[in-house]
Amino acid sequence: MKPNFLVAGVAKAGTTSLFYYLRQHPEISIPRKETFFFIQSHYEKPDPKEPGARPANRIIRTEGDYLKIYSDCKTKAVGEVSTGYAYYYQESIPEIQNILGNPKIILVLRNPVERLVSGYNHFRNAGLEPFELEKAIEAEAVRKKAGWDFMWQYTGLGFYSEAVSAFQSGFSHVLIVLQEDLSGDKSAETMKRIFRFLDVDESFTPDVRTTYNLSDSQQSNPVFRYFLSNKRIRKLLRPLVKSLLPVELKRNILHRLRKPNPNGKFRPDPEQLKKLYDLYADDIRATEGYIGRDLSHWRMSN
Repeated sequence: MKPNFLVAGVAKAGTTSLFYYLRQHPEISIPRKETFFFIQSHYEKPDPKEPGARPANRIIRTEGDYLKIYSDCKTKAVGEVSTGYAYYYQESIPEIQNILGNPKIILVLRNPVERLVSGYNHFRNAGLEPFELEKAIEAEAVRKKAGWDFMWQYTGLGFYSEAVSAFQSGFSHVLIVLQEDLSGDKSAETMKRIFRFLDVDESFTPDVRTTYNLSDSQQSNPVFRYFLSNKRIRKLLRPLVKSLLPVELKRNILHRLRKPNPNGKFRPDPEQLKKLYDLYADDIRATEGYIGRDLSHWRMSN
């Protein structure tokens, strides 16, 4: 069976959490989070060396291999959750249309400045980003030209309006979800709205207590500090874990072991924040028009 829905992005906006929430539903199958199949042209290097690069074996290259992932799916809704299809919308949309036709599309958006800071903290706390924020932003163009993964495009990933418009024009059914609606008191109603959109039983209540893919530093988390950050222990455990645990199960366990750490986050100073909010002001207004929702709380004045 071919996928009949895609969560097409965006990165650091709650797509990982949504992936695990959706998979709990008995009428939904998502056998793998990301395949990169519809943007594979951006992953042509057989053995990429850039920091945080996608392993070549994670990229699905052929239609046959892509459809094989879904061959055992028998549920009403079958899908893929991706972080890259929205950013590379010009490439992904015609490829999706060619292979899948007219699937339902879900786009998860987040305050672009918060998304940027989260993305920066993600690499900074992983020891992969050596630059201060301003220098890291200045390096975006050079990194992109050199073939670095799209996740390093800190500012570029926060411009949503063109991607939203393109997906709305390219597909009949597009649902916009805000990251802030996936947590707290709004999460239950948001999941009902998503289930309704996917035409599955909306009375099902998933466990949404865990927030996945946290960008917080784990230095105060003893499991990470003394075990998972220890290179010698990781080297010893890697072959055992690789042979015993499927990739998605291993990732789920790691996500659950992460703990929120408000003190382990970089926060831009007021001057930096103003520059970033000014950068996105016009695109936020344009996005408001496409999604029909007030985003004034995404602006600096709020």
